[in-house]
Amino acid sequence: MEGLWQGYDGEWGHVARQVIAVARTIPAEKYTWRPAPGIRSISEVLMHIAIAKLGLLNATGVKTPADLTSAALEKSVTAKPEVVSWLLAAKRP
Repeated sequence: MEGLWQGYDGEWGHVARQVIAVARTIPAEKYTWRPAPGIRSISEVLMHIAIAKLGLLNATGVKTPADLTSAALEKSVTAKPEVVSWLLAAKRP
């Protein structure tokens, strides 16, 4: 799978670091904020990113965490420490 990552690894890492930095900067009390009803909250957006990145990693042969049971985690994981933990798990090993 290393051939697949050639040329993408730098971008993957760069974006991962940026998203994690943003997630760490946002105050915990803002994680439930949403711009309007029916729009994803901040935690839902960040979890959506983490779940999508883990899915892409899985497609390249990287084992996904056992507790990634479904996309429903996007709505159930809302606390800042947990969200950041998922984003960290979505970094390429």
